[in-house]
Amino acid sequence: MSGRWRWGCAAAAVSVFLLAAFMGLWFSGILSFGRTDGENKDGSGGEYTADAGSDGEYTADAGSDGEYTAGAGSDGEDTAGAENGANMSEAWEIVFKGMKFAVPEKGMACVHESGCMNIRQQDEYLIQIDIEDDTVEELWERMDSKKKSLTDSGYRIEEEPQLLDRDGQTYIRYAISMADERGSDFDRSFYEVLLFPADAGRRFLAVLRFDGIDMEKLETKRRSRMYEEAEAAALNVLVRAVPTKERDDPAGTLWMEDENLDPNGAYRSEDSILCGDGEWIVSYRLPENSQIVFDDLTGKTYLDTDEQIYIRINTLNYTWLTAEDMVRSSVSSRLSETMEQGEIEWGGRTFYYDTYSVLEYGKTKKLTHYYFEAYCDLENGDIFCICGFADDRPEVLDELYYLDIYDITETEAAENQAFSPQSTVRCASATRFRL
Repeated sequence: MSGRWRWGCAAAAVSVFLLAAFMGLWFSGILSFGRTDGENKDGSGGEYTADAGSDGEYTADAGSDGEYTAGAGSDGEDTAGAENGANMSEAWEIVFKGMKFAVPEKGMACVHESGCMNIRQQDEYLIQIDIEDDTVEELWERMDSKKKSLTDSGYRIEEEPQLLDRDGQTYIRYAISMADERGSDFDRSFYEVLLFPADAGRRFLAVLRFDGIDMEKLETKRRSRMYEEAEAAALNVLVRAVPTKERDDPAGTLWMEDENLDPNGAYRSEDSILCGDGEWIVSYRLPENSQIVFDDLTGKTYLDTDEQIYIRINTLNYTWLTAEDMVRSSVSSRLSETMEQGEIEWGGRTFYYDTYSVLEYGKTKKLTHYYFEAYCDLENGDIFCICGFADDRPEVLDELYYLDIYDITETEAAENQAFSPQSTVRCASATRFRL
């Protein structure tokens, strides 16, 4: 499809970042991958049943073995979410854990560093997918212990587990909720969990996180319709997934529809991002004619319209790693050869950076994807991250290009300054890049 940019990341980076993310988030309590009953096999940022400490990132529930299954009441037909898959010829092909997905080109999708695949096509809910070494039938046999694990972890069963059928495929569906979940805008957070067959001996785990609507305040009929809509959208992706021997798309790869998210269509020369559970604000400058094209809990992405360079800004609460560790792990795990590695002092801070490129051969031409990564330790213990990337533009590798962004300041956020996730805005052209 014209207008689509294909961005790749070094596949080997997945191993180090996933291990670091998994271990850190597990032990820090931000994510709980449901090992309470010894059943959950993490695959990514948790068993997609949002955990009580979910900060808005892909969190799995402490015991949600939840497999991506259709919503209750959805009779297996893709009615509620038909529009999401109406034209599957226009789909992002995403390879994740040995399965190829055809995701309708709507909203955004990403392979998150925590090890799951996130899909946001509606403001009301986020679809989070993992693949686990277990079958639907095996999980159903121990569903009673799974329910106990969930309730012991503080979840309330909203809709009892059901064994359903979709196109001859048997899957499990249930709904749960958690009160006073950290990072949520609502008093009670709701999740729909689906477990659907994948390839031999494996199943999908899908958690549908209703983070953009207060489900508790909905009338029962309206809430059921919302479950059905989310279930249909998720199943629309799962039933089309097929096994593949193609290389997985690297963690951090993002597919989205580009548009300037500024409500006035204005350029930005400076901006800020919240970190430390919203308690701190990190402010920074940007190249003069920058547009914001992506903004949510995982960070912000800008397009320098003059240089046609994308810049990704985010912070990581990796207290067990330093900025220097981040560069070392990235370099050591990446297949692509590092072009340059070093550090730069600016404003009393040290930024550790590295650069690399990925050559992609197409049927008629070849592209070189250039990447710049830089990390800095913040005063509150988080790590400030910069990622620049562009196709066939080696200018992105120049560490001096990012001097404005290096000039960062940290301030405490006001008590009334809440951090709410921003929905991805759609437009005509599609972009794929690294988080």
